[in-house]
Amino acid sequence: MNNIWLIGAGLIAVEHARAMAALSVDFTVIGLGERSAHEFTKTTGIPVETGGLANALENKIPPQVAVLAIPITDLADAALSLIKVGVQHLLIEKPGSLSIEALKDIRESAVASGCLVWIAYNRRFYESTWELSQIIKVDGGVTSVFFEFNEPKKLLQSDSYPEEVRQRWFVANSTHVVDLVFHLCGHPTDWRSWSSGAPTGHQTSSRFAGAGTLDSGALFSYLSDWEAPGRWGIEIMTVNHRLILRPMEKLNVMRHGSFDVEEVDLDDSLDVDFKPGFFRQMEAFLNEEHSQLCSIEEHVKNMDTYFKIANYKS
Repeated sequence: MNNIWLIGAGLIAVEHARAMAALSVDFTVIGLGERSAHEFTKTTGIPVETGGLANALENKIPPQVAVLAIPITDLADAALSLIKVGVQHLLIEKPGSLSIEALKDIRESAVASGCLVWIAYNRRFYESTWELSQIIKVDGGVTSVFFEFNEPKKLLQSDSYPEEVRQRWFVANSTHVVDLVFHLCGHPTDWRSWSSGAPTGHQTSSRFAGAGTLDSGALFSYLSDWEAPGRWGIEIMTVNHRLILRPMEKLNVMRHGSFDVEEVDLDDSLDVDFKPGFFRQMEAFLNEEHSQLCSIEEHVKNMDTYFKIANYKS
């Protein structure tokens, strides 16, 4: 791939840049302000062209490939601008937008221009995820799955994020868990959801429950309570194993005939040396190995489910 831009100079952009540099690709970093650019270069040693995306598109040859790592509220407009000027391969930081309508606009624009758009759900690329997926294959598939996406109440009551992001925190952050469940186990078909509670910072709900069937034939259920202590977790059942991601960087296994939970020894050096999942995600994107990436089409489909889980209105 030639003429690659990394748009953004914040903390997540730094992690993308570290992966891109390790993969020995040439790329240009497009930032906005001098302060973030200085910190980015101080951390990575890579220069930043400031002035923002609009300025870069006016004064430079548009890229063929772009990685978009800017604030959530700016992602959709930037993605549409890049597609409009002819970008052919685009990786957008999750969740792409807080709006289903905006994501549909991105999808339609991408289809019209022939641009391949992917949403960066890096947990699909954890070593624990890869090892778990191999066990699922050997065992013949998933029979059932339980997951939880608990979030810290204090975070939702702070001003660390814009109000509109906190009001859509499930889409902004918790979908890391749910996307991985759907990726590994299938998508909901016949199901029901319930929600209640409304702590400051996320007005629609704070407790979530649901259950049903997936198109793979597996059963699923979830329960999360943002007003109580808890963490993210996924438990996938097969005919031979209970596979536990809690924390999600680690894989623990319970086998038939025992109640013992054993941690699987992982070759997770890439998840230690880089932000977990980022190296393999970038490698897959740049090498056009798309099977594990989340397409804009899949993401739009999932968003309808996400809004139902979180009790959001379109």
